[in-house]
Amino acid sequence: MMGDFNVSFNSRVTILHLEESEHSFYDLHKVGNGTDLIVSHIGTGEVWDRSFLDLRPARDSLQKITMPTALVCRFPDQFIFTDELYDIHLDILPRLHYSLLVNLIDQLNVTIDLRFVYDYGWMNESTGLFDGYMGLFQDGQIEIGTSGVIMREDRYQVIDYTVQIYPLESVTIFRQPSLASVSNIFTLPFATSVWLSILGFCLMAAVFFYQQLFAGRRYDFEHGYPHAVSPIGVGFLILGIMCQQGVSETPTSLSSRCTLLMTLIASLLCYTTYSAHIVALLQSPSHVIQNAEDLLQSPLSMGVGNATNFNRIYLQESNETFIKALYDIKIKPQGEDAYRAPAEGIAKVRTELYAFQLITHFAYRRISDTYTEGEKCALHELHILPFPILAIPVKKYSPYKEIVGEKVLWQRETGVTSRIGNLWIPPKPNCDAKVGAEFASVKLSEFLFPLKLIGTGFLLAIFIFLLELIYHQHFDGSLERNTLSQENLIRIHGDQQDSNLKGFSFGRKRAWAS
Repeated sequence: MMGDFNVSFNSRVTILHLEESEHSFYDLHKVGNGTDLIVSHIGTGEVWDRSFLDLRPARDSLQKITMPTALVCRFPDQFIFTDELYDIHLDILPRLHYSLLVNLIDQLNVTIDLRFVYDYGWMNESTGLFDGYMGLFQDGQIEIGTSGVIMREDRYQVIDYTVQIYPLESVTIFRQPSLASVSNIFTLPFATSVWLSILGFCLMAAVFFYQQLFAGRRYDFEHGYPHAVSPIGVGFLILGIMCQQGVSETPTSLSSRCTLLMTLIASLLCYTTYSAHIVALLQSPSHVIQNAEDLLQSPLSMGVGNATNFNRIYLQESNETFIKALYDIKIKPQGEDAYRAPAEGIAKVRTELYAFQLITHFAYRRISDTYTEGEKCALHELHILPFPILAIPVKKYSPYKEIVGEKVLWQRETGVTSRIGNLWIPPKPNCDAKVGAEFASVKLSEFLFPLKLIGTGFLLAIFIFLLELIYHQHFDGSLERNTLSQENLIRIHGDQQDSNLKGFSFGRKRAWAS
């Protein structure tokens, strides 16, 4: 008769069998619906002796019943269902969880009915229904889960959480942008005080040199400088010296030569110091990104890994101000292009000004396999999106919650899960070389400021040239024509006077002759 009752696995049913000499205590339970009732003898004693209730036998075996479960595989085209340690950067989480499930099968003595799903499942707010992994729990199709899931409040209505398993860490990986992309490196070699000192020296040298040349011409002791002395000409001369262009002619006076020599020496020292600093700055990254706000203001574009939907959901649901701003400015304008496979995102970090948000399990192995030592040292991490606790789920009110939690906890306490994690979870890549040890070619972005300066100078020269043409055609031409007209009038007037004088003289001669 008792076999007709549904005595669940986690129930505590004790039967007392009354006999003449002694009384027997029995524990009853079933391992699953439709299975036979399991009766275990606890002991004999008096009716009032309740110590026997603490002597119930351990329920460690599920008698090979079939247990429906599921495994989440986000990339089915890359899935490799094997325990062999190759291509371990593919499907890390399914392999990790399946290894734990294999041990759990032996611990529980069950047979599993394993199915695969491609998403962890999120609730549709309009219908209240879950899809994917969570949808199977909601429909009652699976009893326990193989893949660990993050703890969310909306999932408590369809599942119960057992114990935490492998901790996951979500990071934003990026390379610091070069100094040229965030500042003008051509002004960085010298401090402001040094630039002002150089400017003051150039002005002082120009004034001295101009006075020496002017005095030498006036008192006739400067014969080696054939050009006309003007402030603009001397200014261009000093500028050419500071730019390592030299001089075409040298003065002959001793004072002028001393001034020229000191200017050349100062130019050489400034030039060598400036060049050395520029080379170092071109090869050096900046350190402007230290937190999420710096990343928001930086020129880096940003992407999110699609290995899990947690990053996508968290970015959309977060109420934190800087995370909402990061999503609205860096992620949302890209649409679906912002969500990339881990391998694609890590490759973009290597070659572009790009920040990629993903779980470290998917990043570290790819970085170790594809990055050089210098590139590894140039990487930086920001912990922007904290990853919540990951736990093994069971169906809501499942009778197996307690035993599953106990067995998984036993694996964790005995070091089994740590060993599995060491096999599958890649460690953080070590930096064995100094940052910047590798040569980096100068890109157009680093040379953009000089190009802008040169282009602006050429445009200004063309503009001034056009103004000069207009001025000489309209103003100098009319003035020259007016001058010529006045000269012609004077010449004509003079010719008329000459002819009148000649006629008057000829008339007088004729009069005298008569």
